Amino acid sequence: KPGPKPGPKPEPQPVECDAASECPPSTTCCCLRDLGGFCFTWGCCPMEGATCCEDKEHCCPNSLPVCDTDEGRCLPKPGTGYAQSVPWSTKVPAKRKLPFTTGFRPSSSKGQQMQDIRPVAA
Repeated sequence: KPGPKPGPKPEPQPVECDAASECPPSTTCCCLRDLGGFCFTWGCCPMEGATCCEDKEHCCPNSLPVCDTDEGRCLPKPGTGYAQSVPWSTKVPAKRKLPFTTGFRPSSSKGQQMQDIRPVAA
């Protein structure tokens, strides 16, 4: 005798950045503006587990976690050539949750460690 049919799959849930902001499902919250280590404006990177770049505007996929700020590209590790890189992604503003509640989260608590490289002058 077959068991009961499984119910519908739950809808993907938004990603909570802090008590007041959220991003769409399957994205990463990255801080756009912070002060004293606390984020006041969140952005959404269009991929899960992304690296948030130090320029506060871009992000990179977790498979290419190093932000090359001079070239605007994502690298697997510092010093890697252009052939193994992809262009970085631009974040979009996070959605404000209603009703608004207070509670800012430390800016480093979402996304992966910021990793930027700058070429060394020859």
